Amino acid sequence: MISKTLSCGVVLALAAYSAASAADLPAATQAALKQVKLEPSIMAGLDDELNVPKEWIDKAKAEGAAKVLGTWDPAEFQKMEPVFRARYPGVNITYARSSRYDRAITTLMAMNDGRYVADVIVSFNRSYSEFVKANALADLRDLPAFKNLAPGMKSEDGLWVGSKITRRCIGYNTDRIKDVRELPQQWDEFLTNPRWRDGRLAVVNSYTVWLLPLWQAKGEAWATNFLTKLKNEVQPQLRKEGENAALGLVGAGEYDAIIVAAEYRVAQRQKKGAPIGFHCPDPITTAVSSMAVMRGSPNQYAAMIFVNWAISREGQLLSFAGSGQVPTHKAFLERPEFEYFPETIHGKPSAVADVLGDDQDKVQNLWTTVWGQTK
Repeated sequence: MISKTLSCGVVLALAAYSAASAADLPAATQAALKQVKLEPSIMAGLDDELNVPKEWIDKAKAEGAAKVLGTWDPAEFQKMEPVFRARYPGVNITYARSSRYDRAITTLMAMNDGRYVADVIVSFNRSYSEFVKANALADLRDLPAFKNLAPGMKSEDGLWVGSKITRRCIGYNTDRIKDVRELPQQWDEFLTNPRWRDGRLAVVNSYTVWLLPLWQAKGEAWATNFLTKLKNEVQPQLRKEGENAALGLVGAGEYDAIIVAAEYRVAQRQKKGAPIGFHCPDPITTAVSSMAVMRGSPNQYAAMIFVNWAISREGQLLSFAGSGQVPTHKAFLERPEFEYFPETIHGKPSAVADVLGDDQDKVQNLWTTVWGQTK
């Protein structure tokens, strides 16, 4: 369904840090505040968020290193990790960037065999229902920072927390589309405007990230009609590359626009001088990247402490400063400092996918029927 969660105001922390408290922040955190142009007062409440039970810390120090499988580039994660280690000396973590298959399928298969190849997994939304069926996820509601995630940015039963928000809309070539009025205000305009035909539009085959939320927002009949006409009448290029690689071909002029592109990836390429823009039809297809701890993992306490830090003000700030990933913390959500393209986002509802239920299977069946393949 269409959610107003991401388009409404949020309550910001009003208490100010003293000068001494600001100085006590790690140097990397202070640098991130300057980079994002925020006052230290935005960090009010951080101490409470980081105040995990001493028992957790003692047990974590007796464990091995919690293995985190995620989507941060290694260089991005390396900017965050030293701050975590300084906060919790003796609590160890290791990180690996991994494919969706390794984060989700391999992890779940190993757990079913009584093995753990990960303690923390990030961005496994497409396989979330399988983890629930297997009772594979720990309850995170005792994390001190859990309560400060914005509405819709966590599971009410505590099985996942949101590590980032990814808005996926249209990436387009700004050399070929100079007038933004050419861009569709509604998704249906891709079907009715002939300028998108003749291979000038591309579609990524990561259909779950855009077709599933549209299915749930606008209904099965709309999704079936849209995808069928898109394939048969518009005849876009179907791209089999990863989303980021396919976005790069927009800047190279392979096509005029692509369904879909991640907001922060467009911003990254813009900074490098690529002729790429970002535009959102109504509604905005939005994903909240889930982060979870594997239930019963051998490094459970180190994993819980890391996840709590990652969703705290500090972890969210450093993730944004290091990788550009949009925060899920209620103190940051919809602040202009954390937005890239407010002109195409504000005032529009968001379609946020619900990964439970059988809608994912229905969307996959539709995609296979129309395109004759799955990813």
